[in-house]
Formats: sequence, structure tokens, C-alpha cells
Amino acid sequence: MDGKVYALDQNGQLLWEHDMGSPVVASPVLLERGLVVASVDGKLSVLRASGTDHGPSREIASLTVGDAEIKAPLAVVKNAVGLPSTPTDSVYIGSDDGTVRRVQVVSGINILWCFDTTEQARCN
Repeated sequence: MDGKVYALDQNGQLLWEHDMGSPVVASPVLLERGLVVASVDGKLSVLRASGTDHGPSREIASLTVGDAEIKAPLAVVKNAVGLPSTPTDSVYIGSDDGTVRRVQVVSGINILWCFDTTEQARCN
């Protein structure tokens, strides 16, 4: 809970570390674009996730998601039999203010939609 993300090689040797600035609150999610990490202050970051890179970590993009702490684990919905293709460029996050967001990570971080579970309505 030191607010850092560490990348290790297959032998346990440190490749790089990245300081998020506040504690990480959910398991990071690996997408095609990079490693998506959420911190308690509502910051969502995408880090370069190369297993062969021994250089310093690089934050590809970051965004503060709302004013509330991110509480729910980050989740990626995988394709299921009989369902339309689900993009693997998105994560779903929940915050302690009762909101759930779908966040897309392609050329940056974009909030595709937000739903307020307390008001049963879409939010900003």
C-alpha cells in the first residue's frame, strides 16, 4: 500500500516502478494498450506494460474519475458465447459515490458512460 506499481520479470527482478501518488485500490488490469491502475484519490492511469523494457515506467495517460474514491475492483468483461463481441479496450469502475463508469483506453482515457446507482440515472 505504498502507492507504487512494480513490474517484475519472470525471475522476480525489478523492471520498473511507478509512483501513483496515493494507494492503489484495485488489482491492475492489463489491456492491449497498457496496464490500467486506479488509486484511492480517483486517478486512473495507463502504464506502458512491456515485459522486455528495463527502463523507467511511462504513464501513457491519466484521468481523475469524478470526485469520489474508486472502490470497486477494475473489471474487464470478456466475450461470452452467443453475445456480441465485447471490446477489450474498456474497464468498468465503481466509486464510493454510487457511480459506475465504462472507461475506454485507446488513444487516451475516455469515459464512455456513467450511471448513478443512487439516482438510477445516467451521470456526467
